[in-house]
Amino acid sequence: MKPSDSNIARTQPKTLPDSKAGVPVTKRKFSRRTKDNIAGYLFISPWMIGFVGLTLGPLLFSLIASFTDYNITSKMNFIGFDNYKRMFTIDGLFRTSPYNTLYYVVFSVPLMTVGAIVLAVLLNQKVRGMKVFRTIYYLPAVLSGVAVYLLWMQMLSPSTGLQHNAGLVWNRRTGMAF
Repeated sequence: MKPSDSNIARTQPKTLPDSKAGVPVTKRKFSRRTKDNIAGYLFISPWMIGFVGLTLGPLLFSLIASFTDYNITSKMNFIGFDNYKRMFTIDGLFRTSPYNTLYYVVFSVPLMTVGAIVLAVLLNQKVRGMKVFRTIYYLPAVLSGVAVYLLWMQMLSPSTGLQHNAGLVWNRRTGMAF
């Protein structure tokens, strides 16, 4: 075999068994960038599904429903801007809503931010007994998990739990030990 024959063999595409009449079929190769893009889209697809299903979908439904005379039990009847006309002219509660929002933004948000910073600075001081105050401050976060644990243990108790009583009523069996 001549060296020139091996170069020709390397440059010609390989024919696969599925090819018709000797027409070469080549496998499509993706570039590194295309592979990275596909991987990226696969990674963000759960978020995109959640965004469309839980945020964008309800947002669009609310926008469409705002132009109709709709409640859950009736059919959607298109009424145009009548809801908005009533909201801006007749509805007294709408007029108080911007005031309540402004009041909350001006007073509540800054006061809670300043209070949180002051509390953080106080809890970061080197004072005798500070560990006790930190523990007392953090205790509600820990106790909620303990309460959930105790609730599940009570419900799943093999002798007195919820599943035991349901088993006695429906299946006439004793409960299972979890």
